[in-house]
Amino acid sequence: MNLEYDDEEAGLLRQAGEILEKIAPIPASGRAARPADWPALAGAGWSGLGAAVQAQELPLAVAVGLARQAGRQLLAEELVSTGWELSALASSAEEDARAQLHDQLTERPAILLGDGRRQAVPVVTGDVTVGCCFGAAPGCAVYRLLSQEGGLILQRWVGAPPALAPLAGLSPSVAAVTIDPAAGQWRGYPLSWAEADLGPLRTQVMLAHSAALTGCAERLLEITCQHVRSRVQFGVPIGSFQAVKHGLADVHTALVVAWNAVLSAAADGAEPLLAPLVARVLTVQAALGAARAGAQFHGGMGFTAELNVHLFLKAILDGVQRGGTPDDVAVELGRRFVAAAC
Repeated sequence: MNLEYDDEEAGLLRQAGEILEKIAPIPASGRAARPADWPALAGAGWSGLGAAVQAQELPLAVAVGLARQAGRQLLAEELVSTGWELSALASSAEEDARAQLHDQLTERPAILLGDGRRQAVPVVTGDVTVGCCFGAAPGCAVYRLLSQEGGLILQRWVGAPPALAPLAGLSPSVAAVTIDPAAGQWRGYPLSWAEADLGPLRTQVMLAHSAALTGCAERLLEITCQHVRSRVQFGVPIGSFQAVKHGLADVHTALVVAWNAVLSAAADGAEPLLAPLVARVLTVQAALGAARAGAQFHGGMGFTAELNVHLFLKAILDGVQRGGTPDDVAVELGRRFVAAAC
């Protein structure tokens, strides 16, 4: 299996990274992804990523490379939630509804309401008006995926903006969402998919988030390496200390292994699920290692808003919870290994 991109694919990914950095540069403080950035990103084609993968117009391996670039710019939620999850779901709607949804998804980033944090492509039952989401930010559109009589309906909230309450933790982007039923209504778009058809999409989304998490951790490693080269103690850069060099080398090695696992699973079509689960576990371990090293080697500054480091720490701590806690994923992986061995 060839785990390298050809020249055309590598050029596309390089260009995508340049576009992201130009449109949505990482600020010194605050949320990196702002709803005001989204129309420009959508105009560059990012709002239709999931639909392109579903139509097999874009290879999955290239798509996860784009997610990796988004993670480097702290744009994982906007790209994966709006550009991948929702555009993939919209691609299964009727033609007129598909066009409406496409137009809406190019206007602003969106959040997909779920019953809890552990769901990937969450499906709700009944009239859920209080839920949880990743990527919460003022101005985001709100959708929910409703299961009714075996079919799926994608609903968009049209009315007063929902109340967002950040959950306990470091990042405000993981929030409880409260909808006031008297302040608007849900507009529904029936989908041709049933809930049983969501398996491949959930696997793709898991790989997309793993790729984005890898990119985020790689960017943090680069920032940390730059810092240890310039930070001087005892008359020498701290990067010359053996403990620092070995620590960063271990993070680099873990991230290379994790990315190759993600790319291998994507190149293999993300089926069976065992390979994406292995990639997910390796990515989570590598990203958390990068977060620890980034904070430690920046000293006390690594925990403050003085540097961009805190944005990456928050993004990694949020990202490892996406689609299930690290323990959940490890337990599922172990269960499948045992089942295969038996």
